[in-house]
Parts: sequence; structure tokens; C-alpha cells
Amino acid sequence: MPLCEARINGAGRMLTVENLQFRYGNQSHQQPAVLRDVSFVVQEPRIVVLLGLSGSGKSTLIRCLNGALVPQQGRIVFQGVNLHGSPRCRRRCQHRMGTVYQNHALVQRQTARQNVLKAFVSTRPWLASFLPPGSRLQEQALAMLNLVGLLEQADQRVDLLSGGQQQRVGIARALANRPALVLADEPVASLDPQTGQVVLDLLRRLQRRLGLMAVVSLHQPDQARAMADRIIGIRAGTVVFDRPSEAVDQGLLKALYDQSLGQSS
Repeated sequence: MPLCEARINGAGRMLTVENLQFRYGNQSHQQPAVLRDVSFVVQEPRIVVLLGLSGSGKSTLIRCLNGALVPQQGRIVFQGVNLHGSPRCRRRCQHRMGTVYQNHALVQRQTARQNVLKAFVSTRPWLASFLPPGSRLQEQALAMLNLVGLLEQADQRVDLLSGGQQQRVGIARALANRPALVLADEPVASLDPQTGQVVLDLLRRLQRRLGLMAVVSLHQPDQARAMADRIIGIRAGTVVFDRPSEAVDQGLLKALYDQSLGQSS
């Protein structure tokens, strides 16, 4: 069976992470493992929050899930495709994913609409990528901005928008290709608490409305329990617990945040 079609038992499993291990560095100078034997399965559209201290490995895991990093061991299977089976597999999976970044990752001197249109670059034919986006893509970009409440700011430069508005542009861009999976890496870390809550509420509404699966990394337990259907606690690159959000109690959180137990870099 070709690596790109490596299937596992259970056709309904949207995302499977098996025995993932990742460390930075090369073979001659490797750092300690950032992720250690991480495994979990998501079978249907839900919000899964990766919860833990800064430096626990959450961002590294998100970057493995979106194909930006290649784990040394284990595998990630998304909709029946081995994400790291080949470059073709990775591209195929990435076209069904959208990522929201902590620092927004926007081109500040371009408009909100232009930033959303960048989501289509990798999906357009090579020759077409040299031409301005057509009316269909323009309409799709505007529809995404309308979805996040920023239609009136579509042609405003993003450096003139507030931090919360910029993150909403980032969400619109992540949704532009109609992904099945949205990944969000500490999406409210750079925002004040009130604005951050507005962004998290928006993500939750859109996840429900569009029937998406979302994997979101956070470090605030209250935010995680309010947003998530399921919480995966990560400490020092290891899964400490994997529970429905209502089953995450103070005892689990104390074990997760006990800094005397150490953490990953």
C-alpha cells in the first residue's frame, strides 16, 4: 500500500497521532526530546484543547500536525492519509487544514482581503499563481471576512486594525479553503483577556457552525474548560491526561502545572 494511503482501523477517525517523538537538532547534536510518545485519536468534529505550561511541547505538536515539522518517530494520519508519508501526502493533507498563529502571521502593509487571498496561493495552478485572483476567489475571501465580522474592514491595511481584529483576519484566512481541521497555536496569547475571550468564542461558534475539527493550544485552564469538548494535558512533551472537559478537575490540573516535575523546552 502506498505510504500516502496508509490507512488505519476505523474509517471515521479524522486524526490519529501514534507514538510521536520529536527533538530539535541534527543527528550529531540533538536536544532532549520535546515530544515523547504522544498518542491520541479524534474521531469526529470536536474542539480539542492542548493544555499545559509554556514550553511543554504544545506548539511543537501543532507544528507537527500541520506538517511544518517532521517527527523522528511515530506518525500522523489525517483522513486516512499519512501526513509525513511523502511531500505529496503532506500537501494533500495541508490543503484540508488551516492554521491560526499566535502572532497573527499577517502581511502588515496589505489589506485584510489581500491577506485572506494568500490562503489560495498553494491551491492554484502554478501558472495561475502569477495572475491576480479572479472574482470567485475575491468573493470567497469577502465571505470569510464577513463570517468573522470584518467585511467593512476588508480593504483596510491590517496594521491599522486592532490585535483582536488582526486575529480575526487570521481566522478568516485559516478558513478560506474550507478545511476539515483548524489548528490554533496559542491564538489569544498576545491579546488582552477580554479580547482573547471574544476570539475564543468566535472560534467555538465557527467550529459548531461549520462542523470542523479544531485542535487549539492554550495555557489557561479556565479558557480551556470553557471552550473545549476535550482536553489533552501535556507536560514535558508527554500526555498527562486526555479527558472530556467536564472531567478535568483540580487534581488533574495540579499534576499538570506542578513545576517541580519539570517541563520540556
